[in-house]
Amino acid sequence: MNIIDTSTSSNGRGSDAWMRSWTNLGIDRRGPGYCRVTFDHPPINAVTATTVAELAELVELIEEDADLNVVVFDSANPAFYLTHNDTENDPSVTAVSPLGPTGIRAWHDVLGLNVRVESWTLDRALTLTNIREVAPIVFTGWLPGYADPEYFLRLLFQSDSKTNEGGFSYPPFDELIERARRERSDRSRLELFHEADRMVVADRVALIPLVYGRSMAFVKPWVHGWWEFGKSSSAFASLVVDPSSPRA
Repeated sequence: MNIIDTSTSSNGRGSDAWMRSWTNLGIDRRGPGYCRVTFDHPPINAVTATTVAELAELVELIEEDADLNVVVFDSANPAFYLTHNDTENDPSVTAVSPLGPTGIRAWHDVLGLNVRVESWTLDRALTLTNIREVAPIVFTGWLPGYADPEYFLRLLFQSDSKTNEGGFSYPPFDELIERARRERSDRSRLELFHEADRMVVADRVALIPLVYGRSMAFVKPWVHGWWEFGKSSSAFASLVVDPSSPRA
């Protein structure tokens, strides 16, 4: 059995840069081949410009350390790992990232592109009428209203769709979507939508899917009629509270 010394480390192993004072990270270098990194930014580990800058520096240290084999990330707060983004009112800290081997700078390594990262406040985001005027690529999300590929593919990518925020326009795709909408056979309809999905994601790269998620609702056993998909927009008027409810 291998036993790891869990006592406080002096961080004296590896490069002297490991010993520097970290603001939002706790670095515990427990051995030449093992390091524990703790996200420690009370109260809820908000991701700030300082967090991003420190992570970028940490990744460089990890890459440059030939002896290091394992890095474990955890949180000082058991209730939160990482939460929302907070620019600390100083987006300039992460506005321009120098070229390097990892992280955001991989855009240069892999694609040969110099990328500038810009953080927006909510107030500024609400003033944007056309997001493509300020950024050629953005992180965004979509909450479906019902479980059908048309809700995703037609509303997000058909050229005349009012919710086509990315401005994607490709006549063969539009034609394929219309064929799928007119198709009477469920199987053939889904096959056409699968073809459209491959076209927009794999062939034309109109978007790069990063993560899929869903909302969650906790419903008491005496509440009936709850239905949800994506937006969790079940009509409360359709809910029925059973007489067994302690509040009935």
